[in-house]
Amino acid sequence: MRVLVTGGCGFIGRHVVAGLLARGDSVVDVDSLTYAGDPEAHILHSGYTRIVQDVRDLHPDRLRALGNSRFDALIHLAAESHVDNSLGSPERAVGVNVLCTSRVVEVARFLEISPVVVISTDEVTGDREDLSPSSETTSIRPSSPYSAGKAGGEVLAHAYRRSYGMDIRVVRPTNCYGPYQHPEKLIPRCITSILSGKPAPLYGDGLQRRDWLHVTDAAMGILAAVDTVTPCGWDTPDPVIYCLGARNIQRNVDLVGEIAGVLNGSIERVADRPGHDRLYCTDPSYADVVLNWRAAWVWGEALGSTVAWYSSHTDWWKRMISRGGRWA
Repeated sequence: MRVLVTGGCGFIGRHVVAGLLARGDSVVDVDSLTYAGDPEAHILHSGYTRIVQDVRDLHPDRLRALGNSRFDALIHLAAESHVDNSLGSPERAVGVNVLCTSRVVEVARFLEISPVVVISTDEVTGDREDLSPSSETTSIRPSSPYSAGKAGGEVLAHAYRRSYGMDIRVVRPTNCYGPYQHPEKLIPRCITSILSGKPAPLYGDGLQRRDWLHVTDAAMGILAAVDTVTPCGWDTPDPVIYCLGARNIQRNVDLVGEIAGVLNGSIERVADRPGHDRLYCTDPSYADVVLNWRAAWVWGEALGSTVAWYSSHTDWWKRMISRGGRWA
């Protein structure tokens, strides 16, 4: 397969692209290399081509210039993904997450790329009153500018599927973790803080609950969403959504405490973020059946492996932190 990817230098994108290359697919990656994009990702692989460009400005002619604008699939991952950043710059978060999706689905329509897999998030559904896991049919009710932007992009993708009969599939992973995640996110922030001689931060009372999905499991779920035969066309107007979860719910206070225990570190309570959802958790039963996919990592082993990775790759994250959280 020849696959067009957006955001392949980001955290989840990096692992998705690695999965595609490992199975012999070729990848054209459109990435603007923002502060969270690693410019060293995949550059030595012969099957990988990168276009450094803001996805919002992508034009089919740029793809034609490569000599082949025919793709067997498109995976859209490019996004502003950090909730705290979206609270500080809401217009940017909403603008990027909606307009990137708008441009991507329009390019896909023009070039007749099928299928198109749009990566959303379980955060688009916000909290449920009964604190139950969300599913593909849960109503969208975002709580932050980040999740609102992702919700807008997702709704737009559904509209393109309905209006133009495109084969567009939406994937909603729950919270991901693992190697190469930016130190701004909870798990790597706790690990790198302790390794730097600082306490691990804990938001508010720490009773927020999250389902934690290892990034390689998420990547395999996304590839399964690309590969599966999904009904599409005018006669199937309902959205195609796949929720990816690990059935691994942890309270933040327990998670941070576990990391601190492994690294012999301390914990510091910090002010809670505005609109902090109490639960992010998806029911992956539908994906289990339709995609023949299930999270493989076991929590204790996966968290230990993640702690070990950051402990042995200090140059990777210290370089980023020394540049103010940027790659370049």
